[in-house]
Amino acid sequence: MPLSGFNRLVEVHDVLMLIVPLVDNPPWARRRREKLTREEEQENQEPSKDGKVCWGRPVCSDTPSSVSTVAFLFPANLSLQKKKKKRGKHIWEKLDENNKWSKVDAADLLKLTPIEVNAWLLVFFLTCTTEIRKSYHLNSFRKASLLRIRKFINDMVLDQLPVLADVQR
Repeated sequence: MPLSGFNRLVEVHDVLMLIVPLVDNPPWARRRREKLTREEEQENQEPSKDGKVCWGRPVCSDTPSSVSTVAFLFPANLSLQKKKKKRGKHIWEKLDENNKWSKVDAADLLKLTPIEVNAWLLVFFLTCTTEIRKSYHLNSFRKASLLRIRKFINDMVLDQLPVLADVQR
């Protein structure tokens, strides 16, 4: 790469400081709740005597409408009326090569995807190239930012990308 390219990456754009938040909080991985099935949703609703539900609360036809409205607006004991609802379980997803979200098991969460490999190789390239190290001034802010991503370099990552051992030092 020509010297002007290095200069632009390091001095103008400061790409190393741009990549640190991406490694720290990756947009290519997410945790979300799995959607419930219809049966689980129906179990989740509170049935009334008549089987009618209004605004997620049971409504009985034997009580006057004004009483049920008052009970709805001003419940006597909130702790008795609130019932914990079932929600879907948490699942982890990562972007694959086709830019589609795919479900990842907890055991495979530390397995690097090509997007993560590119980010880590960029960090390696910008921190271990001698020409860049000479021209890149490490002040206290930059040093603290770089030390933030050091915690993500563990044995699993080093097994997949052994070149990161130099970055860890």
